[in-house]
Amino acid sequence: MRNKTEFTSILLNQLPEQERISFDTARVIWWKNIRNESGLRLTLEGRRIMKLLDIESYIFKITADRINQKILLLLDQRLQDPYFIFTDKRFPSVEFYGSKEAVLANLYGDLQKFLESYNG
Repeated sequence: MRNKTEFTSILLNQLPEQERISFDTARVIWWKNIRNESGLRLTLEGRRIMKLLDIESYIFKITADRINQKILLLLDQRLQDPYFIFTDKRFPSVEFYGSKEAVLANLYGDLQKFLESYNG
């Protein structure tokens, strides 16, 4: 899908009344980068909203010591569904909100190799 405006609108429409905020506010607090052309990396608040709406997610543990700049750039460019990055140095991982991408990443077993070959 990869349309931040559409994702934001869909999520806003599903929120309970007490959680409703403006579109512009949601865009700023849910996404790491608010530009529509940028990737779909969620902030901690964006992840909370996904959990609140009970949207299924899949955790992929990264085997490298940390998430490097190349992986961050590839995530931003290639993934078509929202994702959240856990940057804990002991257990770095990515939480996918798209089952296709999660399954493919797990089949590859290596996040960087998956991202280098994946074109959405």
